[in-house]
Amino acid sequence: MRRSPLDDLIRHSEITQEGIELLAGVLELYFAGKYDEIDPIAELLYQKEHEADLIKGNIRNHLHKYILLPVDRWDLLDCLKEQDAIIDVAQDICVWLNLSHYSIPAELVDKFMELFRVVKTTVDEEVQTLKLAIEYIRHPFTKRRLRKKAKLMLKEIHHHEHEADIVARRIGRMIFEQQHDPVGIIVLLRLSEFIGHIADHAANAGDRIRMMIGR
Repeated sequence: MRRSPLDDLIRHSEITQEGIELLAGVLELYFAGKYDEIDPIAELLYQKEHEADLIKGNIRNHLHKYILLPVDRWDLLDCLKEQDAIIDVAQDICVWLNLSHYSIPAELVDKFMELFRVVKTTVDEEVQTLKLAIEYIRHPFTKRRLRKKAKLMLKEIHHHEHEADIVARRIGRMIFEQQHDPVGIIVLLRLSEFIGHIADHAANAGDRIRMMIGR
């Protein structure tokens, strides 16, 4: 008997979360100037992205109209799409950093790590919220408190997404104030934009979770 699409969606979210953990290591090495040590960790992240793609394909291939689900299939697929975009962006960051070895001032490094910590929080919260939501969906009459808890966590996701936007704007100002090399400006602005997109996709996935528990 095959797994439920909801179980696969949870596993997909966990793989995405693991990919973001690996990205943390890549960023730390990059900011430390240890470019030669990045590839092994980046390769593990690429493997996670491939694993996530396989699960995504499996869900899509088996989610035909004859399967009865406790949620709207389009909400599930939209959530899957946003989750997948998270690990896709993480992979894009690795590729970008491999193309552009650029020394970053310590003050900016601190701000980038602050941004990443906030962004990572949104991903962690999305995974936890999804698990709560699916547990509620499976037991709507006995575990109503989980729906309330999930909704509170959804507010936290959007709060942290907004926080990430604020930090990203500060980084942008610092880049233009401190950097004079046009290449450096492009590299750093693009990196900030990439990292911020992760929080955007986590919040978008959260919106689909809200739809799944709100119907």
